[in-house]
Amino acid sequence: MTKVPIHDLETAPIGSREPLARQSEIMGRVINIFGAMANSAVLIEMYDLVETHLAKNSNLDNATRQAIHLTVAAINDCDYCQAAYTGAAKAAGFETEETVQIRQGRLEGQSKLTALLALCRQIADDRGGSPIRSGQEQSVRGGQSRRSSTPTPTWCVRF
Repeated sequence: MTKVPIHDLETAPIGSREPLARQSEIMGRVINIFGAMANSAVLIEMYDLVETHLAKNSNLDNATRQAIHLTVAAINDCDYCQAAYTGAAKAAGFETEETVQIRQGRLEGQSKLTALLALCRQIADDRGGSPIRSGQEQSVRGGQSRRSSTPTPTWCVRF
């Protein structure tokens, strides 16, 4: 079996170094999936462009986006993803106990975010097949504006 090299910032091909550095800054280190993606400058650049675009143009802050990532990782039962996004969520300001709560589907004292994550859980659990409107209504009732809840399905079904 061929083993894919896992690059760091020094060993990555030149074209992969900038996007790899940006993503490692977000995660706090170069995680293995990004190190593997760095084998293809096109792949790591594409991932970085999407993440950078969403960070700049989404009306969801980084902590909310990381909570969504962690929620979807928990629904998908991906241990690797949960570990990576727990680190990202902690880097975004969540405490360890809050990351556990996010994975369990409840976040004490944050009804607005909990409603948004409930929508993400529903969509991820149905693999994108759930009715968006009912989930969006639940999110709006939880305190999200229609505008801020609209991009949520894209985030949730990406994984």
